[in-house]
Amino acid sequence: MVALNTFFRFLIFKNIFIGFCALALFETTRLINGLPLEISTASILVFCATIIYYNFHDISAKLDFASLKTLKSSLLSLRFSVAESFLLLTCTMTAFWLVFKLSFSLLFLFSIIALISFSYSVPLIVWKGKRIRTREFFVFKLSAISISWAIMAVLIPFAEAGIYPEMKILLLQFLFVCLFIFALCIPFEIRDMQLEKSRGLRTIPVVMGIKRAKLLGFIALLLGIFIQIYFETIGLISVYGMLAMLMVSVLSILLVVYSQEEPTDFYCKFYVDGLMILQFLLVFVSLNNNEK
Repeated sequence: MVALNTFFRFLIFKNIFIGFCALALFETTRLINGLPLEISTASILVFCATIIYYNFHDISAKLDFASLKTLKSSLLSLRFSVAESFLLLTCTMTAFWLVFKLSFSLLFLFSIIALISFSYSVPLIVWKGKRIRTREFFVFKLSAISISWAIMAVLIPFAEAGIYPEMKILLLQFLFVCLFIFALCIPFEIRDMQLEKSRGLRTIPVVMGIKRAKLLGFIALLLGIFIQIYFETIGLISVYGMLAMLMVSVLSILLVVYSQEEPTDFYCKFYVDGLMILQFLLVFVSLNNNEK
């Protein structure tokens, strides 16, 4: 039992689970657009790159970017378990190999995501005489996360298939993922509220308060519901598919609106992030049921 618990915590807190969440969101786009589900270069890279980045983001908080000397010193002070080292080395080598197999359009999209993500964790931007991260900008923090996830989950599957829907449908799918991810980030923002406040960062809960932050998450998910209904009316998804996505949206509203004022890491990383996997599973089942 102890070994199982240790494995489960490693899965969640070393960001393997969020890798599966990213893959699930990626495959959901394939599902609702009639693209084949397959183990492809892009899907494996999405899984590996997500694990690499989220672990890097966790590590970046321990790094001192004041100078090359302090950065080197803080890097050398890092310690990893054998399991962590194996995970990161395997994902990094796999991602490095897959990058050379990408088409130009996919390489371009992955590069945009990498740039947005890297600048989110590393102080690359010079602002008022000092270097800061994009997450230190109130307006850009959740926008950067939402946009990078939407590029990954919507644009990359289409780019890999070489098939694109009409622009309006593409933009609505992109917007839906942005709204969905934005809402799922709210419990994380509330969790980190006191820490971000101590750092002088202006996040949504810090600036607007917890209740208004939850209200924004509710509005985002409500707008997403309207988009889902529209997708059904134009025949992009079936009634069963719409109902499956609506179930996830309603559950998302409950988890966002009724989250505690200090939600736990497990609540955010498993229950909230896990909604992406649940959405994929329900859509998959609904489509198979519709075919019968």
